[in-house]
This record gives sequence, structure tokens and C-alpha cells, in this order.
Amino acid sequence: MKIKKKVFLILFIIVSAAVFLFIKSRQVKDSGEVTAEISPKPGSIQNYISTMGTVLPKNRLEIKPPVNGRVESVLVKEGEDVKVGQTLAWMSSTERAALLDAAMAQGEEKLKYWQETYKPIALLSPIDGEVIVATTQPGQTVTTSEAVVVLSDKLIVRA
Repeated sequence: MKIKKKVFLILFIIVSAAVFLFIKSRQVKDSGEVTAEISPKPGSIQNYISTMGTVLPKNRLEIKPPVNGRVESVLVKEGEDVKVGQTLAWMSSTERAALLDAAMAQGEEKLKYWQETYKPIALLSPIDGEVIVATTQPGQTVTTSEAVVVLSDKLIVRA
């Protein structure tokens, strides 16, 4: 009978240990992390790509004056869109500039007379496009080989 008690006692300990381990393994361990359940909502996803590149004009057109002279005014700025026939700048030929400077010394009446008689030259846009360079300042002297304004019909980004 002693053997039966020992076997029963050993079985009882084994079963108790198995039950204890089973219950312990079923319990959720608290790791200290806070979790929350969220629901998906419709929205937009935005992707951004950052890279180095160059912006080049597809067709680059330099607007050069037909005669040497002085720029009176530049009517456009860099980044501005222009249409065919739009006036980009006004300029005076070297002769007109000299004549107006001399008339200014003779008085307001003479200056107005020569301004009405000898009109400035308009530089017009030959294409629809965007001004990509407009660094010429009023009063600046230009030659027929210098660009007053540079236009582009389309800009291309190469990355």
C-alpha cells in the first residue's frame, strides 16, 4: 500500500504541475507596451521623391535688339508667361538715345517733341512661352549680339 500512495502522490504532483504550467502559459504577458486598435479611413497617400536634377529649356530663344541702343523699359519678369506679339521691352537706338539726351538739356518742350517724333523700338515675343532670363535693366546699353530677354516654350526636368 505504501507503493500505491507513493505512485498516487507522484501522479498528483505531475498532474498539478501540468495544470499549473498550462494555466500559466495561457495568461497574456504584460510587456509594458500600450496598444490601440484603429480603423482605416479613406484618404490620399502622398509620395515625395527628392533628387538632384537640371531644368533645361526644350527650345531656347534669345530676343536680341535689331539695332544697338539703350533699353528704356523691360515689361516682363523671369518666370512670367508671354504670348505671341506681346511687348517684352522698349528700347531706343543709339541715335534716338543721343537725340533725347541732347533735347533734355534744351528743355521739356524739345524733349516731348523728339519723343513723339522719334518713337522707341518694341521688342516683341515671337512665341508663346515663359521668360527664363530677364536680367537687362532700364538704361543699360545693348548691342545686336546681346540678348535682352530669353524665352523658352517648354521646360524639361532631367534628374
